[in-house]
Amino acid sequence: MGHFGKWCRETARCAKCAGKHPTNECPEGIGNVKSCVLCRPIATPDRSPPPNTDLSNSLLPDWEPWVNPFDFSPPQHNAWRPFVSFEHSPTSWHQRHKTVIYSRSSIPLSDITLLDGGSQLIVGVKLRLPSGKSIRVINLYNPPPSFPAVMELKSWLTSHYSRQIAKLICMDSNLHHRHWNPPGSRKKDPEAIGQNYFRQSTSPTITLAPIIKDC
Repeated sequence: MGHFGKWCRETARCAKCAGKHPTNECPEGIGNVKSCVLCRPIATPDRSPPPNTDLSNSLLPDWEPWVNPFDFSPPQHNAWRPFVSFEHSPTSWHQRHKTVIYSRSSIPLSDITLLDGGSQLIVGVKLRLPSGKSIRVINLYNPPPSFPAVMELKSWLTSHYSRQIAKLICMDSNLHHRHWNPPGSRKKDPEAIGQNYFRQSTSPTITLAPIIKDC
């Protein structure tokens, strides 16, 4: 959810039944309690939907990946092909790539293109879908305290804007930092905002479709 438990502003609740008592004092006990996200009821109050267990995922974005200490490159895997910005060539650990997009090795190289305009904090690829259409996937890491990736994203979107090509933006925006979630702010209209961490300056003027919070 973008922050650690000790920073959460919500009242602590039981992890089993969402009650106000400690988890280890739950009156339901330990036996016969469905605590697994795969088998417990879906779309019930205070329950998270099950994670995506589909093994056919094509792309995997990652932030602050472990890097090889010799060439400062993200990990290699036989089943996945890593894409990082070719404009950024790290020469030290502090210059390591902060974003990477992995694509399945089964995807032909002719169907995926590394886009220009990347950096240490942003990388983008263009994927050609089986239907013949394309989608651009942008992966962004926005480090505190200066959050420079915001301007990089704006510049990237300006350079690569196209109404004909859909875009998917993946971002580690460091929501637990004061810049994004200042102390004393109260959440408003979380359904319209999509998450619980941004303040809303004006009332929404559009109707938003339901948002899946867990991907």
